[in-house]
Amino acid sequence: MRMPNQALHNGLAPASLPPAGERYVVHKKMNMNFISNILKYGILIAVSSIIIWFYVWPYLILLQGPFTYDEIDLDKSGIISPSEAQYHYDHGERKIVKDGEKCTEYYALKDGIELKTVCEEKK
Repeated sequence: MRMPNQALHNGLAPASLPPAGERYVVHKKMNMNFISNILKYGILIAVSSIIIWFYVWPYLILLQGPFTYDEIDLDKSGIISPSEAQYHYDHGERKIVKDGEKCTEYYALKDGIELKTVCEEKK
């Protein structure tokens, strides 16, 4: 004895399956959409990562550095450009004696120009 189709048993029409060749095409389209989405979002993540690394990260590092906003803004435009941020991000420091006081001099690694000198306060 044959069991009734479950779909018919529930009052629903049976789902018709496409022929075998068409099933392959549908499956292939689903795979292409999946790969397309991975590529699309992968490229989006890669571009976002590059933007964050080169444009946002130096600004975040500068917030913890020894320089004020006005010192970083070299052209006094009120906006810190990526080149200004990078210039101050790549800095070094050295201990010097200036007028008999112990000081720390911050300088640009690119060209060695002094960016800022901070001397210890006398107590």
